[in-house]
Amino acid sequence: MSSIVEKIKRLDTSARVRLVFLALILVWCTYLSVGFAYEFSVPDNMKGAFLDVSDVKDVYVDGSDVTFAVIMLGTAGNLMLGVLFLIVFVIYFVIVFLASLIPVLVLRFVGLRKKYTVDEDEAYLAHLMYFIFIGLSLVAGLILTRFTSVIPLVVYTAEWALVMLIYILGVRKRARETEEYS
Repeated sequence: MSSIVEKIKRLDTSARVRLVFLALILVWCTYLSVGFAYEFSVPDNMKGAFLDVSDVKDVYVDGSDVTFAVIMLGTAGNLMLGVLFLIVFVIYFVIVFLASLIPVLVLRFVGLRKKYTVDEDEAYLAHLMYFIFIGLSLVAGLILTRFTSVIPLVVYTAEWALVMLIYILGVRKRARETEEYS
C-alpha cells in the first residue's frame, strides 16, 4: 500500500482544497468540544458553588429550631444550581451542534457537487483525518481537563463526530460513484 504522502501527491487541486477545509472544520470542532468540556472541569468555576448542608446543626431563630428549614433551603439551592449547570450543558450542546453542522453542510453540498470527482485516495484520507481528530479531541480533552470532565468531553466529541458523518459518508458515496463510472 502506498504511503500517505504519495496519496496526497496524486490528488487533484479540488480534492486537496476539500481536505484542507475538512481539516479546518475538524480543528474547529475539536476546539469546541475540548473548550466547552474544559468549562465544566475548572475547579475554580465550581468552588463554593454548592452549599454543604451536612454541617448545619442546631439553628435557632427566636427560640424556635429551624434547622430542618435551613437544610431544606440549602438543598433546594443546590438543586437549582444543578439545574442551572444542566441548562448550560444543553446550551453548549446546541452551540457545538450548530457550529459544526453549518460548515459541514456547506462543505458537503458545495464541495461534493456532481461536477467534482472523488477518488479512493481522497476518501481514505478523509476517513483517516476523521478518526485522527476524534482521537485527538478525546486525548487532548482528557489531558486538558485532567480527567475531571469526561462525560461532557465524550458527549461533545461524539456530537460533532456524528455531524461530521454527513460529509464522510458523502465522500465515500461519491468515491464509489466515481469508481463505478470509471
